[in-house]
Amino acid sequence: SNLIDNAVKHGAPGAPIFLDAHQPGQVAISNDCGTLSAADLAKIKNRFTRRAKAVNGHGIGLSIVEMLCVQSGARLQLISPIPNATRGFKAVLRLPQQPL
Repeated sequence: SNLIDNAVKHGAPGAPIFLDAHQPGQVAISNDCGTLSAADLAKIKNRFTRRAKAVNGHGIGLSIVEMLCVQSGARLQLISPIPNATRGFKAVLRLPQQPL
């Protein structure tokens, strides 16, 4: 829910939020926003780091998501701009493979 909440808070006003769950074991959430640099992408996973100071929050959501991913064997990938676009942000959550 944090990834969706962040997409709403930090996306361009009125722009759609996309949730893609068609790949097994993977969920991607993307929004339209300004491009984040590689340094910003690395930094926003740190506790108490907020890129947009005007948005409510404490800057701990992505650090909690990252910690839960590490503990569960999942992986969180942050991408900006969105592939094949000049702007936007995409968070991809890859769940660990489960034995059949």
